[in-house]
Amino acid sequence: MDYTRLDQENAIFEIEVPTSWVGKSLVEIDARKKYDLNIIGSKHPDGRVSTHVDPEQLLEKGMTLVVSGDAQTILELFR
Repeated sequence: MDYTRLDQENAIFEIEVPTSWVGKSLVEIDARKKYDLNIIGSKHPDGRVSTHVDPEQLLEKGMTLVVSGDAQTILELFR
């Protein structure tokens, strides 16, 4: 995973969409409430990059999400 530390606790990560999230929308996943992370962008398999995050968008296999939050929590969730 590529990431940039913002301070001792927070970081921005690029994560591959987990298999269990494929075909679900961001509303269904509810990452902020369930995992305490913010999705701030996405990179699609065709190379398109978007910083406008549509909560109704279905996640695709091969998609990368740009997320921010507590670095330790994100590392534990997506190892």
